Amino acid sequence: MSDKDTSRSELTQLIVKAQAGDSQAYMQMLERVGQLVERFMYKRLKASDLVEDLVQDVLLNIHKALHTYNSEYPVEPWVYAIARNRLNDHLRKIKKSVEIQVDADSIPEQAADAEIRALDLQALDRAMSKLSEDQRKIVTLLKFDGKSLKETATEMNMTVSAVKVAAHRGYKVIFKELEV
Repeated sequence: MSDKDTSRSELTQLIVKAQAGDSQAYMQMLERVGQLVERFMYKRLKASDLVEDLVQDVLLNIHKALHTYNSEYPVEPWVYAIARNRLNDHLRKIKKSVEIQVDADSIPEQAADAEIRALDLQALDRAMSKLSEDQRKIVTLLKFDGKSLKETATEMNMTVSAVKVAAHRGYKVIFKELEV
């Protein structure tokens, strides 16, 4: 057995002991897993302050998911899957903020453009008037009030699936009216 295999089996044993409530094994496991995750993140990001934050997030996620680890399987894929998912979540968040920033920067601020926007709003208002009352309220809650599907479903006393269907049908009517 190689040193790497011994190291893996030791980490697996630490996790099993931590699952059983051994606090010393838990602390050792966090330290070892933290080192794995830190190397994983540095290879992908190179930004030390960001890496440290993400390592802490991953360790928190591992703490929450510790009960899901099955010692019959290698520990590294389990750890790396959690780390990769957290990294992807962070990258999606960054991408969204960049998209929002680009959209905000492209908003025209001249008076003539304000008139065009007013005409667009009138066209949108006409298109919205073609919707049923429920569709109009759902579209308003989702797109103008920024509510989530779940929040909208709760407010409308509907299932999330029903909200999705009504919203989609409403969007189709709006796009048709606006000729988008």
